[in-house]
Amino acid sequence: MKTVILLIIFLTTNTIFSQEFQGIATYRSSQSVTVKMDSTQVNASRAKEMSAMMASQFDNEFKLEFNNKESLYRMEEKLKLEGQQGRQGTMIISGMDMGQSPIYKNTSTETYVKDEDLMGKRFLVKDNLIKPDWKIESEQKKIGNYTVIKATWTRDVEISNWDKDMVVTKTTVPKTTIAWFTPEIPVNHGPREFWGLPGLIMEIQEGKSVILCTGIVLNPKEKFTIEVPSKGKTIDQAAYDKIKGEKDKEMREQFGKERKEGFQMRIGN
Repeated sequence: MKTVILLIIFLTTNTIFSQEFQGIATYRSSQSVTVKMDSTQVNASRAKEMSAMMASQFDNEFKLEFNNKESLYRMEEKLKLEGQQGRQGTMIISGMDMGQSPIYKNTSTETYVKDEDLMGKRFLVKDNLIKPDWKIESEQKKIGNYTVIKATWTRDVEISNWDKDMVVTKTTVPKTTIAWFTPEIPVNHGPREFWGLPGLIMEIQEGKSVILCTGIVLNPKEKFTIEVPSKGKTIDQAAYDKIKGEKDKEMREQFGKERKEGFQMRIGN
């Protein structure tokens, strides 16, 4: 019954939105970061400073431009404070996906194009969208003036962990994504790679990582064209992941040669 009601709301509201419908949503991302170090070599204030430095790299603002079928999600430019990206912080975080690459999605063809910059080399990643197996829950809340409904997506993912000697071990763990969407805006878009719900996704929660919609403009006076990324070497996701994995391995090996004893860092959960 709940699914039927949502479908009726989605279809009814969708008739209001013509093919010319456009919108711009602003999002803010954040993530808690924990840095652990050997207390005999690094004091608590230094560890706290590094935690703040790492967390700042996850604190970003994004814009999602969308219409009925297409969307483009990209990070807004921000000033980089002096010393914000220390060498150690950059070495570790550059091997992680922080969702900062522009991504174009077409939900009609279920395809995406992603503009990736890997150590100064541009790649144009083109592939098919993965449709999350969302489970719509009964919980609701307000985000701004919009009523949003909770949905969850649970699946198994492979994660990489490395110790102080930069030795990597891979494990498979369950991962749950919580999405909050509003049927009041009947498009199945969302931030980053997320999509496929009967309404705009306004919040994503994954562990200690949060992406929250902070503002929406529907049918702005100045019309815009959703640009598809076009620069870089065209490649599919599997090929890009292979290249990225090789580069990450090179970085870990180099970092392992130069690191100080007792350094260990955990990001996220």
